[in-house]
Amino acid sequence: MDGLRRTGKFGTTDLTGLSIENIQQVEIIRGPMSALYGADSVGGVVNIITKAPGEKLAATGSFQYGQAEQGQRDTFIERAGISTGDFHGLKNRFSAELFNKNALQVDKSVPTTTLKDIDRYYVNYAGSYDLTQQRKLRWTGEIMNQDDTGAAYNGNKGTENEERHQFSMFYDDSYDWGSLKLHGSYGKSVANVGRDAVNPRLLEKTDYNLGQIEGFLNYFAMDNLSFTFGTGGRFQEMDLSTYDRTKFPGSQTRNVFHALTQMDWDIIKDVKLLAGVRYDSFSDFGDTLNPRASLSWSPGDFNFRLGYGTAFKAPEFVNMFPTFVRTSRRGNTTSTSIINGNPNLNPEKSESLEIAAKYNFDHGIVFGSFEAIGHVTWYDDLIQYLVTNTSRPNPSTVISSGAYFNTGRAKVRGTELVF
Repeated sequence: MDGLRRTGKFGTTDLTGLSIENIQQVEIIRGPMSALYGADSVGGVVNIITKAPGEKLAATGSFQYGQAEQGQRDTFIERAGISTGDFHGLKNRFSAELFNKNALQVDKSVPTTTLKDIDRYYVNYAGSYDLTQQRKLRWTGEIMNQDDTGAAYNGNKGTENEERHQFSMFYDDSYDWGSLKLHGSYGKSVANVGRDAVNPRLLEKTDYNLGQIEGFLNYFAMDNLSFTFGTGGRFQEMDLSTYDRTKFPGSQTRNVFHALTQMDWDIIKDVKLLAGVRYDSFSDFGDTLNPRASLSWSPGDFNFRLGYGTAFKAPEFVNMFPTFVRTSRRGNTTSTSIINGNPNLNPEKSESLEIAAKYNFDHGIVFGSFEAIGHVTWYDDLIQYLVTNTSRPNPSTVISSGAYFNTGRAKVRGTELVF
């Protein structure tokens, strides 16, 4: 969000755990075509821009209600926001969102909840101060609380909760020759998850801390040519209760430093080249250098684009260190899955090639666009979960175990049509 990463349970980011009220727009960058984002942007980047404080005093609010079949899954969503306006360059915005969705039981003869009861609230704050017309300071704060509950087949109650705090600061400065941007943030997530169907009170606990800082210098070399230089780093620390404590007695950490440069060049009329290279240094997986480029031609209502890029994705902590034991039940059969991490994983590496053609049309009341995209990605050391052993000690019990492995090379091809 706002170009910075978010924390989440198990070290992942759940897009359903974001406040809709606080979202201004969503940017989608396909494939590893931009050097501005992480080396791990294999499939692309989704960057969510949050709402900024308004110039004038204003307030918004909304209420939604819905219900599923059989009078279940009652859903209540309340959202509200207020901007205090401009007071001598100082602007503030406060917002809140409540999201409640009742549980769903397909078979009411058993206590099992097919879908859990969802209870979440979000509190967001954004402030800004204009130091001068060119120099601007902005800061944001977020609190998210999730408390979802459900029941197993035997009536045992389970929970899935998370509390997330995030604070970010942004400094923007404009000059005749370009601009300077500095970003920094700190986030923390504490979560407890019970997903065992027999005893959901067995909790998988996450304590995840993430700090990051980065800066960008944009230089206008010519009217049709600009360069961006960037550097920064991030610190990750995560402790999971499911770590194998005989091998990993404490929290696991990762430090990442990066430096990049990117060129934006209007070569001739309607022809544009975006090219860059990014260097990343991982404290646990070494260094990587990834070039990326995209060439586009936009004659009239058409746009044709060719892109190439490489990427480097370090294994997530959740794939390396913990061991999860989860039980599910279907009918009279109880299945237990033992999911092992693999600390010897290698990073995924990839090369992507993309070609696209887009047509924009506007004929009065009929307007829009049509885009055809073809892409191919070659992966090395692809990380996948594989089941290595399955046993059936009795007719009603199945036990399987597996781990994450680098499964070698893979080639993924695809075609998309977008209207």
